Amino acid sequence: MARIEGKFVWFEVMSDDPEKAQRFYTDLFGWGVQEMDMDAGPYTAFTVGDRPVGGFLPAQEGQTGWLSYLSVGDVDKAVTATEKRGGQVLKPAFDVPGVGRVAVVSEPSGAVFALFTGTGDDPADGPQGAGDIHWNELWTADPSRAAAFFQDAYGFEGETMPMPAGDYVVLNKKAVGRAGVAHIPPAHGPSHFLQYVRVDDCDATLQRAQQLGGKAVGDVQKVPGVGRFSVVEDPTGTRIGVITPDAV
Repeated sequence: MARIEGKFVWFEVMSDDPEKAQRFYTDLFGWGVQEMDMDAGPYTAFTVGDRPVGGFLPAQEGQTGWLSYLSVGDVDKAVTATEKRGGQVLKPAFDVPGVGRVAVVSEPSGAVFALFTGTGDDPADGPQGAGDIHWNELWTADPSRAAAFFQDAYGFEGETMPMPAGDYVVLNKKAVGRAGVAHIPPAHGPSHFLQYVRVDDCDATLQRAQQLGGKAVGDVQKVPGVGRFSVVEDPTGTRIGVITPDAV
């Protein structure tokens, strides 16, 4: 079993209008759509090439936005560690037949994510192309506490990097960066994870998003060694990052 603990391996957008969200994201990023039959009912996944990467869901229990799934070795042990380190369990661990075991939790400042142990292999690391989820970032009012939580609860190593907007913490696992922790910019709401989709041209993608009924949030930023990036709000009010990474 190829388990890559500490990797965010699946992403779902939960929307009050999942069909509208699906049209927006597939048009913007060129994602394909794959219909799946699940025990709980039909499920619509989005694909990059022939790889399922995430899915579209109706809003659940009033929660909208993107949900990132963190691969762990044992969901139940990870739930215990979450509570012990000050997180909360929003949906206790449950089994999805043929898929794996899942729990929905939040870190101490309130950002929601899922813990996941799959029945199959985790998606392998490899070269990325346009449409891939390039990075996963926690925006929080208390980055130090959030970084400490992920280190204590799930065994990440924190690497602090100076950035134009302040110190940034990269969460590493076995010397591989898996997510970042940043201070939440003003007016960007409560703590949450922001996913970044890799695109060939950040500026052109922002223009296209507006043509499709979305809007740009804030200015385009350029960080040497990282890339050119910004945030898009889809027509249902959910936000996603877009980035054109610097060549390495």
